[in-house]
Amino acid sequence: ATGSYTFPVSGYRISSNYGYRWGSFHHGVDLACSKGTSIKAADGGTVIFAGWKSSTYGYFVEIDHGDGITTRYAHCSSVDVEVGDKVAQ
Repeated sequence: ATGSYTFPVSGYRISSNYGYRWGSFHHGVDLACSKGTSIKAADGGTVIFAGWKSSTYGYFVEIDHGDGITTRYAHCSSVDVEVGDKVAQ
């Protein structure tokens, strides 16, 4: 992990912002893009979840970047990493 984060996709639109929404707090930013768009890690780290995560997230990946920081990648059309994989930005 570098401690410097980038957006994980290109050609996106923000479909939901971080903060209060519909009476509750939304803990992330949703980036909508075309099905099949490649998703890169926002920073390097270790994959701590990869697979199906209920109808809420669908195919989902979570990366631990250290220092208590994780990023989540949900609504994926496929998952090409496994738990324990080390990924670069």
